[in-house]
Amino acid sequence: MFLLALEGLAGPTLSGMGEPGIELRVKLVMLVASVAVLVFTAQQSLAAVGWGVAAVFLVRWLWMNAAVMRRLDIPVDLLGRALGGSLLLALVAWAVPTAVMAALAAWRIQLPAAAVIALTATPTALVIVLLTAIVPRWVLGPYLLALVHGLFEQRPALATRAGLRRLAARAADAASEVAGLSRGASTTWTRQHKTS
Repeated sequence: MFLLALEGLAGPTLSGMGEPGIELRVKLVMLVASVAVLVFTAQQSLAAVGWGVAAVFLVRWLWMNAAVMRRLDIPVDLLGRALGGSLLLALVAWAVPTAVMAALAAWRIQLPAAAVIALTATPTALVIVLLTAIVPRWVLGPYLLALVHGLFEQRPALATRAGLRRLAARAADAASEVAGLSRGASTTWTRQHKTS
């Protein structure tokens, strides 16, 4: 579903640029692909249907996102920087529980489901908090860090706490950087005269 949510902004962006036909073309092709994938995967298993639908959504998101990026002249590395922190946290949310589960299996430890959830969720949360504290710019990015700076400005006592000083300093740097950036991206489309 997160792919569907990410792709949800591409259609209105293309429509706002006066190119709704691109979205229609992509969705018609993906409709045909979806039917083919469902026909094939339904004969395999329910898990295959889930993975097939996820693959269709991934291709649709990539195609729609590429169309928007091409029209707005957005470089691919900018997308990587925007999604980098989320991908890092997703990797942590997969790797830590997988390692804990592998260790439990190797030691032949049988625990109730609630204990397994606690044993996987606790170290995962700790690693995420540590990563955010150590490399906040990678995890949060400059814009979210600038918002965090606003929180620290409203609650200055938070910025003086031992565990948050580094984050507060990085947030202040990011807020200065973001304030110095121009408002909005300058592209061939944004420079065109628009009639309303």
